[in-house]
Amino acid sequence: MICKVSQEDIDQVEGIFAQYPKSFNPLGIKKLREEIEEYVEESVSLEVKGFFVEKEGTQVIGLIGYVMRPSNEYEITWLAVRPDWQRRGIGKRLLEYVEHQLKNFRSEWLMLEVPNDPATMNFYSAMGFSEEPSELSSKNKVIYKKKLLAFKPTFKAGISGDGLWR
Repeated sequence: MICKVSQEDIDQVEGIFAQYPKSFNPLGIKKLREEIEEYVEESVSLEVKGFFVEKEGTQVIGLIGYVMRPSNEYEITWLAVRPDWQRRGIGKRLLEYVEHQLKNFRSEWLMLEVPNDPATMNFYSAMGFSEEPSELSSKNKVIYKKKLLAFKPTFKAGISGDGLWR
């Protein structure tokens, strides 16, 4: 079951991210905790920021977080699934859930910084993201983007039967 993160979930979420020391150092995990606590306490609008967990009963098995950027695109800021629950579609389900939420806000783009490792890059590629050349990319991180909404013009320009451009 996917739901908004609660205060009771924070210790379990922290435990999940701590199991990935190559990707999430103690300072980063502390920042995650602070962001979630602020989010829960201030009841931030989902249009600005969101944190969702996948649960099996009362057990948290994954978390995803996002934030709106000034360019009106959204960034996935946090995503992890417990190692013993990986390869069961949990990460995919969390990502699809957030994508659905963001489409409701008419967001056109979703982006994230991806650790430069093949498994992570393959996951996001399979989810429809593509590498975005950027000055923000480094040897350790790569920027990935995905188009969420394709805006269609409401009219078609062309020449009508009377020869006038319309």
